[in-house]
Amino acid sequence: MQATGTLRVRVYTSQAQIPLEGATVVVAAAGEESKWKLLSIQNTDSSGMIRTIQIDTPALREST
Repeated sequence: MQATGTLRVRVYTSQAQIPLEGATVVVAAAGEESKWKLLSIQNTDSSGMIRTIQIDTPALREST
């Protein structure tokens, strides 16, 4: 049974963790026949964040 998870992404610079606005974030998942499935393309906001993404996750017994 497939489950759903939430992916949150934050982009920042240096160890000072300064948010990076306008960075392009591409989220993809392995698809069929060694191809990638595009899930999201977003730019970060002023806090370095993108909108959360709902993604399919493996069954708990198959996760590591």
